[in-house]
Amino acid sequence: MRLSLSDDPFYTTKQTDLLSQIGRTRPRPSLLEQALQRDPNNGQLWGKYGQALRRLRRLDEAMVAYSRAIDLDPSDAWAWGGHGLTLGEYGRHVEALESFDRALELNQDDPWLWYNRAEELLALNRAHEAIESLQRALALRPDHAESQAKRGHALRKLGKLEDALVAFDKAVQVMPGYAWAWNGRALTFARTAPPRRCTVELSARGARRPQQPVVSHQPD
Repeated sequence: MRLSLSDDPFYTTKQTDLLSQIGRTRPRPSLLEQALQRDPNNGQLWGKYGQALRRLRRLDEAMVAYSRAIDLDPSDAWAWGGHGLTLGEYGRHVEALESFDRALELNQDDPWLWYNRAEELLALNRAHEAIESLQRALALRPDHAESQAKRGHALRKLGKLEDALVAFDKAVQVMPGYAWAWNGRALTFARTAPPRRCTVELSARGARRPQQPVVSHQPD
């Protein structure tokens, strides 16, 4: 199917968001490249272009695009978040954390920014601070299963196994098909229960859950 380009950048970004939602990620960069030829100083387009490239694992190009978006609009928290995600993919966790901190200076109402900040803190073995960040995400969205599960992971790293189990339970109550949370729950349970009981838990609950990869997120 041939995709036509809108003259309005707003509709171009919405079109690329829809393509992403239906799993068609490869046409997105070409549409955005055409839009940027028409409007090369549009920071929002550069940010969306960075997102499209990052999702295709074209990280060097994504970094350039996000940097351009930030140069054009330093107040764009969403672009700072994408910049942080890309740095995290490189393993540059200190710089990624700085990007998320900058994003949160601009917008403290996005739970995904707090979640992704926690990811970088965990990568830096700063679990206590990660839990604080996840609490901020959950204060904004109590049903944010990803933050509950990540909080369970951080608590397990600190040896707070009972609290970790509570967090994982909350995550799977909200999202019953969340395989990563079920796996984290089973790993935690294995450290607190006799082996036989743990085996029952794994087979009864974890084994029949669908597989679901967990990735860092950037809201569209």
